[in-house]
Amino acid sequence: MDIREAIHNRNFYFFLIPILGACWLVFSIAVSASAAGTWMEEQTEWTMVRERLHSILELDPSRRSYKESNTNAKEFDYANVIDALARSYGIPTTVYRVSSKPPIVKDKKIQTADVTIDTIDIQKLSSFLTRILTNWPDLNCDTLTLTKVANTKDSWKVYLKFSYTYD
Repeated sequence: MDIREAIHNRNFYFFLIPILGACWLVFSIAVSASAAGTWMEEQTEWTMVRERLHSILELDPSRRSYKESNTNAKEFDYANVIDALARSYGIPTTVYRVSSKPPIVKDKKIQTADVTIDTIDIQKLSSFLTRILTNWPDLNCDTLTLTKVANTKDSWKVYLKFSYTYD
């Protein structure tokens, strides 16, 4: 029997349509079963993580107020904070400049500062930024400008504009 004849024969469609329907049903069941398995795995993982978080908070309840305990009672000072972090990352004082402005009071008290680093590699810069923004949650980096130093492989001139919001 030729394929052209089978297409014109209506008995062909009586077999083809149920077979295609059964294939679609098997495919749908397989896809939904795998998605359900993934969903169940995520739910068990979430339950386990939630239990661990609750046990950590029971053992050390001071972690709930991490932000309040992390900030110092003294006023935030750009020069001291940036100097301490620059020393810990091996950035010499001759390479960077900090220029801070007095705080401005609008809705909240905000102080801005400009930091210019003449030469730094990307790894040190990303570590420095990560640590300063993690240690001071009210500090924001508003502007970050990178300029490649000519004839170097991984040296950048960096301009940073920070703003610190007092509570």
